[in-house]
Amino acid sequence: MISGVIITYNEEKQIQKCIESMMGIVDEVVVLDSFSTDKTAEICKQLGAKFYQQAFAGFGPQKRKAVELASYDHILSLDADEILTDELKNIILEEKKKGLADAYSFKRRNIFCGSFIKHCGWYPDRKVRLFNRQKMNWNTNIVHEVVDVPQGINIVALDADMVHHTFDSYEQHLESSLKFAKLSVEQRKAKGKTSNWLVAACIYIYRFFMTYFWKFGFLDGKNGYLIAKVSAIYTFHKYWWREK
Repeated sequence: MISGVIITYNEEKQIQKCIESMMGIVDEVVVLDSFSTDKTAEICKQLGAKFYQQAFAGFGPQKRKAVELASYDHILSLDADEILTDELKNIILEEKKKGLADAYSFKRRNIFCGSFIKHCGWYPDRKVRLFNRQKMNWNTNIVHEVVDVPQGINIVALDADMVHHTFDSYEQHLESSLKFAKLSVEQRKAKGKTSNWLVAACIYIYRFFMTYFWKFGFLDGKNGYLIAKVSAIYTFHKYWWREK
């Protein structure tokens, strides 16, 4: 048995495709919402999802709470802007018939401004998305959360993609990255980290070089340049902030 788990906030444009992509392989869909003001709740309920709400607690804690609300131990956790391809669904169904392992990773096909980004470190971008909650869970990071897989657990790498619809414009990507940078600053402060403009400037240059050149972002054309630029800006703001 598998529980499909999603966290949401104002996802009316994407949540239906996400939930529908899970249908046929999960035995329930659980949505934990952060008090959306659009039609997210209505859409989720119409599709038969178990719908809960709580104030946003950071990405890691929010996803852990959503996992806690699930009925079954095997968790298929997707973001609202992710969908499973038919190929991946068929492979998961075969695994389900055989008996599920403790952890599975999927390749993530990132779509930016309508284009599949093949470089910039954005593909295959493997993510653990199907796991046994009795043995692992999301970590507690408020941003850049990951499933914390204990040593000794074998991660089965499935050779199929899920699709991640990221941003429709550079401006949207930049706005989101600056929000993530702010969360990263809060996380760094909580760990006693300090701000350093020189380190930030050096990492800005390094991140742009790595994304655009070392990871062949230039092969993705204009979009590769924009992704490298935003990645560098995000990194700068993560490491340099002014105390109020």
